[in-house]
This record gives sequence, C-alpha cells and structure tokens, in this order.
Amino acid sequence: MQSTFMMSRWKITIACLDRYALSSRNVRVRRFAQVKVAQRAVAVVIDVWLILPFHTLVFYKIREAADICAIVYNHTAALYHSIYTIATCGITPPTIMITCTVLIRHNLAIKRDFREQPANATNPTDPSSTNTHFQRTRDKNALPMLFIQVIVYCFVQALQLIYTLYAAIASNIQNKSSDHLANERFASFLADLCVYLFPVTAFYLFILVLRTFRTELHNLVSKMLTICFGNRWNIRIVQIGNVTNSSKLPDGTNMAATGLPRRIQAVNGFGGGIVLLIVGVTTSVTSPSGFLALLYVALGLLIFGILVSSFGRCIISALRTARLQQAVANESRKYSTRSPPCSWRLHVYTTGSYSRYQRPKTSYHLIIELANPGAPENGFAQYQFNQFAPQPMSVFPQDNYENPPPYYNQYTAGFCSCCGAARPSTNTKFCLTCGQPFSN
Repeated sequence: MQSTFMMSRWKITIACLDRYALSSRNVRVRRFAQVKVAQRAVAVVIDVWLILPFHTLVFYKIREAADICAIVYNHTAALYHSIYTIATCGITPPTIMITCTVLIRHNLAIKRDFREQPANATNPTDPSSTNTHFQRTRDKNALPMLFIQVIVYCFVQALQLIYTLYAAIASNIQNKSSDHLANERFASFLADLCVYLFPVTAFYLFILVLRTFRTELHNLVSKMLTICFGNRWNIRIVQIGNVTNSSKLPDGTNMAATGLPRRIQAVNGFGGGIVLLIVGVTTSVTSPSGFLALLYVALGLLIFGILVSSFGRCIISALRTARLQQAVANESRKYSTRSPPCSWRLHVYTTGSYSRYQRPKTSYHLIIELANPGAPENGFAQYQFNQFAPQPMSVFPQDNYENPPPYYNQYTAGFCSCCGAARPSTNTKFCLTCGQPFSN
C-alpha cells in the first residue's frame, strides 16, 4: 500500500517536471517532454518504489495485545522509517513541485509576452493568431491546475509530516499515560486519513477549478448516456427542405423522438423483483416461508414497476407534446399578423413498432407556411404557399423574446403584375421571371 501511495506522489512530481520541460524555451529541455521519456520515467518510478519500501515487510509486526500492526516496537527501524518518510514524501516532492511551479510561471510569462505581437492583433483571422489563442488557453489551464495540485499536496502532507516527525522524536519516551496514547492514536488516524485523502481529491479539484474539465466531464456523461439509452433525451427541429404547394411532408425526416427508453423501464420493473428474489434465495435455507413471501413481493414489484413505467411513458409523452404544441401556437400567433400571412403547424405521429431491432419513435414535423402575394384576380389577391422548416433550434423550455423579421414590403420593391415574382429593387425595369416590364 505504501508503494502505491509513493508511486502516486512521485508520478505527480515527474508530471511537474514534464510540464516545466514542455513550457521551456530551451530546445534541449523540451526534448524531455516526450511520450517515450514519460513512459520510461513512470516505469522507473514504479520499479524504485517496489523496492525501497521493502523494509516495511521486515520490521512491521503485529502486537496482539494492542491489536495493531506497526513498526514502533523497533526503535532503530522506526527512526529509519521516519527519516525515510520525511525525506521521500515530506521534503523532496514538495520542493520539486514548488520549484517547477515557479519556473513554469516564469516560462509562461515569457511566452505570453513573446506572443503579443502587433501582427496578430491587426489580423485576428490569421492561422498563427488562432494557434496563439489555443496555446494561451492551454497555458492558462495548466497553471491553475498545477497550483492547486501543489497547494493541496503541501497542505495534506503537512499533517502526516508533523506526525511522522513527532513519532520519531517521541519513540524513546517510556511510561506514556493513557491520555497521551489516546492523543497519539488520534493523530495517527488523522495522518492516515491525509494519506488516503490526497489521491482522491485530484478529480474534484480539477472539476471545481477548470471549466475545461467540467466540459469534458459533461461530454463524457452525455456520450455514456447516449450509448446506454440512445439519443432520445433532447428535442431538436431538423431541416426537412422546401415544399411548394403541398401539404404532405417528406418521408424519412423527423425530430428527436421522445419517451422513456425501454431499458429504463426494464430497470424499474425488474430491479426490485430481482433484488428481492436474490434475498429470498439466500434466506430459503433457514426460512422456506420467508422465501415464498419475498417471492410474492418480488412478483408484485415486478408487475407494479412495468405498469408504472408504461403509464409514466404515456403521460410524459403527452405532456411533452402539449408543451410543443403550445410553443408552436404561440409562435404562430406572433407571426400571424405579418404581411403576408404566416402560420405554424405541428404534425405529431408515431413510427416504428415494438421489435428487436426497431423502436417506436414519436416524430414531430414543424411546418411553416409563408404566403407570397400574387397578381390580383377577380378582385382579391392570390397567395402561393411555401412550406419549409427553420434551421435547428430549440422550441422549449427557453422563451424567445426576439422580434419577428421585418415586414415583407420592407425588403422588396414590389411584385410583378403577371407572375407575382418579387422585384429585387426599384432600378429593375423588367421581371426576371417572365420579362414583364414593371409599371414604375
């Protein structure tokens, strides 16, 4: 166990050395920041710390009266172990980490000053400017990550260092009182807790400090959920193309289906029943009647879970559809007063079937009808409807407070009296579609 803890500490130490080599402007120093060098360094650290703590196997003994296993009963070995722990764990790694942190900060400051050139400031689209921005972001993330590692390591290991130093000094004290022994045991417990605390804090520290780690964690969890349950949690509107003078929708286009995955239903339905079934089998030897009771309860939970999951899926799907329809209705009312008229419609239907390789999906098709005014005939204007879907967007839960697009007559200079095509500008004398001259 001590070998693994020392390996973790010294791997962080060589990681600090690797970061220093990577941030250096010296070519010879940067040669050490390679994957092969890092692999060899890790192999050396593992081999060394499999050999150095060998004395613990020899000098650690079990005291049955005190019910502990420790090295304190051999004063010479205890003194050697204390000096060895202080040197290899409490002094050398923090010194290397702090030194590397100061040097890395100095190197990053020099690189930042070197990158700030007027050429990149005047041409932000230059590829070198993009590369500079990427390197600056990487350096900005590396420095806080290194600082938080060193600070937490020094803080956590300080308690263990103090206790180890005290144990080495007080190892020759005889006739300790019961209170003194109780205090030493409590201090030993805190020191051991610090030993276990540092290896498990790196993940939480990086998540709290760096946004990059939080983004990677979110992407990882989303990918795992997508692999396990399918990409059926978000609702997105996808492009379905343009359709003229037709109320039919293209085949094969849909929006992300909703509804609870069947795997969640299986977990909810069979989870409680399987657990109780296992418990019943383990207790069937001592109590057959208890096994039957647990079996009945397991079957009841199984049926109850299936029913609740099925009804819950229907209710959630209905609520989601109602929210979508309400959102589409609100948008349709907002655009209905424009000229030409505009209306939004939502088609909801289910495709697929319950089979092994196919799942039923609730598809949502959003239809937007825009009317283009044509030539007046018989005293009223005709409209030609074009149906299209917008770019991918979210319908809910966020509200859209943006203003609608400008009126139709604000970006057209008129229409052709023959075919109803829009006039691009007032300078256009003839219709681009049919060649009919404009009146003015």
